[in-house]
Amino acid sequence: YDFIFFEMGKSYFKSSDNGHSFKERKVLGLVFSGLWRTKEWYGTEEKFDFFIVKGFLEKVCERICKNKMKVKKLEGTNFGFLHPVEASLMLLEDKEIGFFGKLHPDVAEKWDFKKDVFVAEIDLDLLKKIFERRENIYYSISKYPWVDRDITIIVDDRVNYDEIMTVLLKNSGELVKNIKLVDLYKGNKIGENKKSLTFKLIYQHKERTLSDEEVNEENSRIAKFLIEHFNAEFPK
Repeated sequence: YDFIFFEMGKSYFKSSDNGHSFKERKVLGLVFSGLWRTKEWYGTEEKFDFFIVKGFLEKVCERICKNKMKVKKLEGTNFGFLHPVEASLMLLEDKEIGFFGKLHPDVAEKWDFKKDVFVAEIDLDLLKKIFERRENIYYSISKYPWVDRDITIIVDDRVNYDEIMTVLLKNSGELVKNIKLVDLYKGNKIGENKKSLTFKLIYQHKERTLSDEEVNEENSRIAKFLIEHFNAEFPK
């Protein structure tokens, strides 16, 4: 199976003073296994690995605390259930907020796991303290309607989808709220070693209703930029 499981709950650990009392903390536990991206018509399937999980957790920390997560080598005997190499501590502002890694092969074999399993635990109490020290800016959701426009370009088959999407995201104006690939075509109608891609762009302004004229103008600007950047062409 391919999955991501998570659960929030209370965890108890021995205090550092005398070892006879326990402290309580709220934690987030996560489990990853199988494919994180299935095979689609615009990409290849990819399995969870140490670096994919690390990137996922970095995004979580960045979204919540606007701070880059660092990693540190695991030491001690408390993490014997994790792989000796593919496991790390998570740090924010030089404080240990959790750990992540691949299950130790012996543990995976004991539980008869057929695929690699990765686990993570984040101290939510500590994460909350870091979050509350940050300067946070909140934006209201726009009450004005969004509109969509499509852009279809024909490019060389060697041009990667991710590369096009990266260029789109970097060069779209503030009116563009979302971009997604909705169609891909290869065939005799567009020539050998070519492919046609159609992207749907969502436009919205937070303070007013957009006019068709300004949406069409911005959509045309982005389309022309793609044509020039990738030496592409519009469908005939």
